Order: sequence, then structure tokens, then C-alpha cells
Amino acid sequence: YFKLSMREINRISSDFRMLKEYFNTAHYLYENDIILKFIFLPYCLGLKIKDRKKLQDFIEGKSQNSLKKFVFECDKIFKIAENYYMNVVKTKEKEITKDDIINLVIERYNEYFVHEINDFDIRENKEMFVDVFSLLI
Repeated sequence: YFKLSMREINRISSDFRMLKEYFNTAHYLYENDIILKFIFLPYCLGLKIKDRKKLQDFIEGKSQNSLKKFVFECDKIFKIAENYYMNVVKTKEKEITKDDIINLVIERYNEYFVHEINDFDIRENKEMFVDVFSLLI
């Protein structure tokens, strides 16, 4: 998606491993948040290298359309979102559309980065995500 060079891929992989290790040892609820861990984090790491302005926009809750494009255009990312949808919604009443899946991802994005956060777990995860991620910027 970001058309990264091998050097940039190595840098992102290194940052991802470091952040993942920190999050896993910090005893936060992050470990169970698939969207944050496998969609938001890789997206932010790519933006960190390719477009810092878009990274800031993402963290400030201004990147719904860019996030949609990222999820739609990356097959593996879309599969992660689809699996997340299947585990969260668990419905067999209707046929699932791509819009259903992306809307759930955007709903999570809005919970983290757009709306005032009332849920303690989400607020803690967001604060940790932003704080730790800012160490890399």
C-alpha cells in the first residue's frame, strides 16, 4: 500500500516488534484489540515513514477516508477486518458486505480518535497507543 523500500520495511518491522513487545509487557488491554494492533498500528507506522501530516491527521481523528482506502486496498488488512467483524458481530441473518466490515473499522476508529472516550478500556488503550507511538516520531 505504501510502496515501501526494503529499508523502510525493515524499519517498520523493527518498530512494530518493539511496540508489540512493549504493549504486551505493559499489561494493558491492547493485546486483545485486534483493530488497534493489526490495522491502526501498521497504518500509523507506514504513515510515520511516508506522510507525517497524514499521521497527525489520523491521531487527531481526521482520517476516516484514508483509513477506508487502506483497508479496502490491502487484502491482508481487509481479511483482518473481516475476521474481526465475524468475531464481533456473529450474525448469520444477512449477507455481509464490504461496507459492513469497513463501517465497523471506522466505528472503532471513531471510538478511539474522534469521539470523547467514556469507556475506560478504550481510553487507556488510546492513551497508551498515542504515548508510546509518539516515542517513535
